[in-house]
Amino acid sequence: MKKLFIVLFFSVFSISIFAQPAKVTSCWNYLKYGELDKAKEAIEAALQHEKTMNETKTWYYRGNTYHAIQTTKEAKYKELDPDPATKAYDSYLKAIVLNFKDPANKSIDLNKNEDLEKFFKLIMDKNTKYVDEDILQDIIVVRLPALANVFVNKGVIEYKDKKDYAKALTYFESSLRLSGLAFRVDTPIIYYAALAAEKSSNFPKAVSLYGKLTLVKYGADKKEKANMYFYLANAFKNTKDTIKYVETLKKGISLYPNDCQNVIAELINYYLQSNKSKEALDYINIAIEKSPENPTYYFAKGALLEGTKEWDKAEESYKKAIQFDPNFLDANYNLGVLHYNRAADIANDANNEQDQKKYDELKLKSEDEFKKSLPYMEKSHELDPKDVHVINTLKTIYYKLQMTDKYDEIKKKLGQ
Repeated sequence: MKKLFIVLFFSVFSISIFAQPAKVTSCWNYLKYGELDKAKEAIEAALQHEKTMNETKTWYYRGNTYHAIQTTKEAKYKELDPDPATKAYDSYLKAIVLNFKDPANKSIDLNKNEDLEKFFKLIMDKNTKYVDEDILQDIIVVRLPALANVFVNKGVIEYKDKKDYAKALTYFESSLRLSGLAFRVDTPIIYYAALAAEKSSNFPKAVSLYGKLTLVKYGADKKEKANMYFYLANAFKNTKDTIKYVETLKKGISLYPNDCQNVIAELINYYLQSNKSKEALDYINIAIEKSPENPTYYFAKGALLEGTKEWDKAEESYKKAIQFDPNFLDANYNLGVLHYNRAADIANDANNEQDQKKYDELKLKSEDEFKKSLPYMEKSHELDPKDVHVINTLKTIYYKLQMTDKYDEIKKKLGQ
């Protein structure tokens, strides 16, 4: 009786031992015939047994199973798991590290950047021993690039359709990790990830990603390459690192002097907001040299020169801006105000003049400045008919120039 018990015990024990490896084989067969529910059930069972739970083949087939669930078009299989792509990701990474024969290498965490260098050294070392080189090659050459594309598609959906930029960033970074392990650098996805990081206000991550793009000189042409410095600078700006912000803008200008309009404009605006007129003017002149028909630069130069009371030079710059864009409201308004203020100052001087001849001369000069102001203020009114300040300025000019009909007309607009 005792002998019979021992025989039965070892029979059951043997069945248990060999049943779990069989589960891995069953998973492979189920996958071959597209029976994903049974494949999932088999591989998850294999993961519960100590003999197969740490086998590279187990995790390899688990990755294949969840990858298939992710990409299947059959609705009944799509419902097997809410996030199969992530499970496939984790499984393939686990399968890779378990493939190293040296037990010391099986604890590598491929999600940690500090472990990646060790991983690549092992892969490049011809003396590294593997459990199954065919599995390793299939994962790196075939499975990881395919799964990377899955994460790109998931990221695009989150970014464009759902506007969940943080989740989009997670998916794009997963794709980049997989591509990197497959010895690929997918620069467009780095760009998408940078945009998602920026949109989700993860500015330190945006700095890292845009920094990589500038290093590899990403962009279809020099203008796009320069814009990477514009984006990187703004990421630094949002991390409150003003020094890096300015340094990055200057570097972009130095590397792409003829294709950096956005970068120069950003630096000019920074200097203007920081009341650094000399620096701003220096870069405005550079901008004009590179883009001589851009009215915005001439307007900015005019405003700066007006601030330093260089009236004639300011007038010249405003006129240049209007030459290239006759409907430039701010340029028309500023030039009109410049002449108006001149006229008012000369009129004040005339009122304080005791000599009649000099008084008459000053009155004529004042009237001449009002006449110069008139066409620009009328154009400003045409471009923005509701601006009350412009209307009041025109009212004064019409009065000073004794233009009675227009004066009465403008008073009606003011309800007077």
